[in-house]
Amino acid sequence: MPEGLLAWDLPGVWLKPREKGFYLLSLILGGICSYFATYRILPGKVAGWCFWLALVLSVPFGNLIISRTLAGASFLVPTFAAIAIGGALAGLTYLHGQPLAAIAQCSRPVSEDNPKRWPYLVILGVMTLVLVPSSFEQVAARIGLNIHPVSFLIGPALYSLGNGLLPGLDYYTQYSIGVPWLFHFIMGQSAQHAVLAYVVIVIVATWLFYAHLIFILQWLYRSWIAAAVVAFIPLILGFVYPSVFPAPYFAPSSSILRYPLLTLCAMLTGYWAEAPGRPARLASIAAATGLSVFLETESGIVMMVAAPMTIFLTQPWRSYVIPPIIAFVAISLAVFAAILFIAFGLATFQPEFVSRLFDGVILYGTSGFGGWPANWTLGEWNWLYHFVAPGASLATMAVIVRAANLPSFEKRRMAVLGFLAASGLMLLAKYGNMSLAAVWQMSAIGPFSVLGWWCLALIRRIDPNMIVQGSYVGLPRDTPEQTALRGWRQRAYPLRSVVAAGMIILAVAFVYSPSEDRNPGRYGLRAWANFPSLLKWPFARPKGCVRMDCVPNLPAASDVELITSRTQPDEQVAVVSDVYDWAYLLAAQRAPLMFFLPSADIFTRVQLEESLRRIDSANYLFVPKGSNGQPDISLADLDKAVGPLLGTRFQKDGEGERLVAWKRVAGQDNSGTR
Repeated sequence: MPEGLLAWDLPGVWLKPREKGFYLLSLILGGICSYFATYRILPGKVAGWCFWLALVLSVPFGNLIISRTLAGASFLVPTFAAIAIGGALAGLTYLHGQPLAAIAQCSRPVSEDNPKRWPYLVILGVMTLVLVPSSFEQVAARIGLNIHPVSFLIGPALYSLGNGLLPGLDYYTQYSIGVPWLFHFIMGQSAQHAVLAYVVIVIVATWLFYAHLIFILQWLYRSWIAAAVVAFIPLILGFVYPSVFPAPYFAPSSSILRYPLLTLCAMLTGYWAEAPGRPARLASIAAATGLSVFLETESGIVMMVAAPMTIFLTQPWRSYVIPPIIAFVAISLAVFAAILFIAFGLATFQPEFVSRLFDGVILYGTSGFGGWPANWTLGEWNWLYHFVAPGASLATMAVIVRAANLPSFEKRRMAVLGFLAASGLMLLAKYGNMSLAAVWQMSAIGPFSVLGWWCLALIRRIDPNMIVQGSYVGLPRDTPEQTALRGWRQRAYPLRSVVAAGMIILAVAFVYSPSEDRNPGRYGLRAWANFPSLLKWPFARPKGCVRMDCVPNLPAASDVELITSRTQPDEQVAVVSDVYDWAYLLAAQRAPLMFFLPSADIFTRVQLEESLRRIDSANYLFVPKGSNGQPDISLADLDKAVGPLLGTRFQKDGEGERLVAWKRVAGQDNSGTR
């Protein structure tokens, strides 16, 4: 058991030291080897044959070797295989390769005039029909009082009802500092309103994000069709319908709320790469990354690292980029600190607050909590997850560095592409920890943007005259009165169109068929089929609960009155412990006393001990009752500590439909709570 976690976490813990080491080694060696591999390039058809041969052979054999090694086999086999295959490829490129500058095709000047806007409007219209539900309330009712939105933003937002409570010090926020703080302004005074507000926010944020992504990809690809296809892949993958939680958008941690400013940072990094020393561009990307860290700590750090990394990629071995990068880091941190001050006041500058900011990132990164062993099989698209997607990103970064000095190098475009590749690789570290299809889709935007770039480059490199087909056609004479002659004519076979159609068909097959046997359910298109979108509205016949007032486990009025009649508006209140404690507190407009919500899912020793310390000084405890009327504290560690207090240090003082108020016995010490 990793230090700091409670015993009930054990089934969900997987440390995976070999897998983490393998991923880190892949990033380091993969990047270095990719750079040296671009020293000489195999020209023409030789490159094509070697590429397909290497891809076809590496997937099954590489998968077998890696899976056996990570399962505990000796490192000798992968080491020998890497040396042998790497040596063969190095020898081939040395003997037959040419420098990149000698064979690179200078791209034709492309007009940067504004493209036609009507295709964009059509794409946005289709996306609206696919993404926007016919009833937001129906989506919210399917989610109900699910714990995932609570742990991500509703629970932390409730602490804003208290006086000067700080994230990290006074409550544990699992993913984000800023999103819960912003959410508290609109969360309302009931669980129904809070869940509905969450649904509206996540869908609107997703729509805006993908509208911007499509716009950026069109500029990057110079093709509306390619931009739409690539963007719709992660959009559809965002629909997850696992058997254990059968509701779309039930998990905000697998939504756009995880990285809301990714596309903005990619765009601003492109502008910055063109002129690293220009103050306005530097300040813009620094401010965006500082805001990103505030909104979501983990992905914000990723963007703060990816932006300067991209500058190094597009300006390799240039010392003049070092001062702007130092200034970028300083401004980003200053913006982050300024936003914290605006949101939480001067208390954010105390050392303990800073040290606790990254508890969530460190916890999931080191403890293996929620981890699964990577599924190294050739089924369920794992070859795409493990090999093609990260491999293409690493290769792209290497090519960008190698091509940076070519006359045809488009610095801004390559910077945007490099940012998507670098940030995608770092976000995939989360998949390296979890290893489930429903988590990989959260990190799929960067890898698919890169793969889309290469697919489009492949299509454009196809010689339209590679395949010529012939047919008899009518040949008119000089006068219309004479009968047409028949003759033989040759025309180019539309190979580009056929390849493009094949890629689109493969993309559709992918978004239809993702799966994970260990986490059964529906993903992609099959999950979207359960979503009440506007596109299906004329044909939909909703079943089950479609309104928030029929959602089960809503707090009863008697339980809410029990809390409000015994506590003050500025008092932190302990509901010990219940999955729906947040719903009672929200209806009563009271800040939580427990260190984490829902309190029934407290999972670290720090959360437990801090909660118990506060209970020692609480005036009232509100405890759920079981079917026999006895206290029903679902978390065993809390039950062991709090159960003996009920009836001794606390006496029953009132009862609602499900909660019982326990009042501290007169004469017991009580110093209050913060």
